[in-house]
Amino acid sequence: MTVYLTYTISIVGYLILLGLVITVLKRKREPVGALAWIIAIIFLPYIGAIAFMLFGNNHIERPLARKRRHRHDYRSSRPRPDSPLEGLSSSDSFREWDRLSKLMIRICDLPVTGGNHVSLYYEGTSAYEAMFEEIDRARDSISLQTYILRNDEIGKEFLERLTKKAGEGVRVRLLYDAIGAHPLPRRALAPLHKAGGQSSNFLPVNILRRRFQVNLRNHRKILIVDGKTGFLGGLNIGREYIGQDPDFGFWRDTHMRIRGNAVKDLSYVFSEDWNFATGEEVFHHMVKEDTPQANGQHLLQIIEGGPDQDLNAIREWYYAATARAKKRIWISTPYFIPDETMIDGLRIAAHMGVDVRLLTQGSPPDKWIPFLASRYYWEEMLEAGVRIWQYEKGMLHAKVFLVDGQLGSIGTANLDIRSLWLNFEVNCLIYSPSLIEELEVRFRKDLSDSREIDAAAFEKRSGWVMAMENGCRLFSPLL
Repeated sequence: MTVYLTYTISIVGYLILLGLVITVLKRKREPVGALAWIIAIIFLPYIGAIAFMLFGNNHIERPLARKRRHRHDYRSSRPRPDSPLEGLSSSDSFREWDRLSKLMIRICDLPVTGGNHVSLYYEGTSAYEAMFEEIDRARDSISLQTYILRNDEIGKEFLERLTKKAGEGVRVRLLYDAIGAHPLPRRALAPLHKAGGQSSNFLPVNILRRRFQVNLRNHRKILIVDGKTGFLGGLNIGREYIGQDPDFGFWRDTHMRIRGNAVKDLSYVFSEDWNFATGEEVFHHMVKEDTPQANGQHLLQIIEGGPDQDLNAIREWYYAATARAKKRIWISTPYFIPDETMIDGLRIAAHMGVDVRLLTQGSPPDKWIPFLASRYYWEEMLEAGVRIWQYEKGMLHAKVFLVDGQLGSIGTANLDIRSLWLNFEVNCLIYSPSLIEELEVRFRKDLSDSREIDAAAFEKRSGWVMAMENGCRLFSPLL
């Protein structure tokens, strides 16, 4: 009886394994991704199968199809932001990148705008203080979107300020990701709702209704106040982002405040996500046509990327900017797990004499598998002439991409497969050399707090380390 039971369990196990492999082949279009999942399922039968059910399968087709339909319908029925283009004709640096900006317009329907004033923040404390000041000054509306919302002292302070303004009659909308902000207890939001504020989560989790998408997460971080001031960048909401979590230490990030015409475009991105989550149309409530805009000097373009696009705008921008670079490409990203196209683009640029520099985190306080997987790609990057630095002052979380001293990007998208294929992200493109210069100064400062990787020494790392990098690299399409 025992032998028969064991035999039966083995047969059932092999059938389940075969079924999962067939499912992978049917649902994964990318050969590399499909191969990675098949290897994981066969050689790690329990762990690989569970990981695929959580991260790879996820019944992704239905919610993604719904999001794509929503994007098409929303953009077909709602007018695009009509923003002025002051100063473009006189900007030589902009004309250099005009074709790239038009590609982004074609994908995102969001224009380049002039007349913007920008403030940059390089750590959480100053950014939060600026956000609190704007929230406290709000008179009409506050729209906050975040991936992570901790139920700690920082998260509570944000909620308390939002609740206070809702009680004063300000329209408060809070949108958070269902996975990123978990566990956020409903009681934490109760005072906000009681005061008249609204909240919603993005792609909520409901196992009974087969809603458990670990992929398709909304990684955007947006704050818009009165349709006049907008924030975006790498900062979520929690104590680690101001360096108060001992597990992370100092937190280095890049966030930006915008006053000017680009805020209208950022509002459009938020309103589309809010409409998908709640069904409510809020764009014309957020942005008033007669709202006076700041008289700034910077040329900006908001772009959003996500799997609901036929072409992911952020992925296309990263690659096109790399291909067009003539002098230098300086990249700051905590997670460097690029796809093959981006790898080739960076290698070719370095071989052609472009100064390609990659600044990434040192020994990570958060995710070891992505860290080791990224190191697998370092060897071919170093061989091509790419210079790599590891940040040693704390946690590097900034997502900045600088090209030729003329073009830049700040936003939420890492240079990894999850950001460029699976997440919903938002970046701000910068066409103002004076602002790029400020970012380059900060990049050099970060290099002084970092250790450059020596190619010869890295090549001599131990066989065990190389084996771990190789093993984690197999999961690159899954990370």
